[in-house]
Amino acid sequence: MKTDLYTKAVLTVIAACLLILVGKEIKFIPEATAATPALPMAGRNYGLVPVNADGSVTVRFQTTEAMPVNIVGIHRPF
Repeated sequence: MKTDLYTKAVLTVIAACLLILVGKEIKFIPEATAATPALPMAGRNYGLVPVNADGSVTVRFQTTEAMPVNIVGIHRPF
């Protein structure tokens, strides 16, 4: 009788492990993947912006007229 209980326990553990292994391979929810980036279309303004060594971008204004600015927030490093 002890052998029967032991055999059932071992077979149950083996079956559970097999279900886990098979369950890992089945994709119930598809994974999200990124699409390939679209190439720039002809006729659109597309170009690269030169970035300085420190990561900033140099901006030059073509006019000296006043420009309205709306400050939303200030980023303060910790």
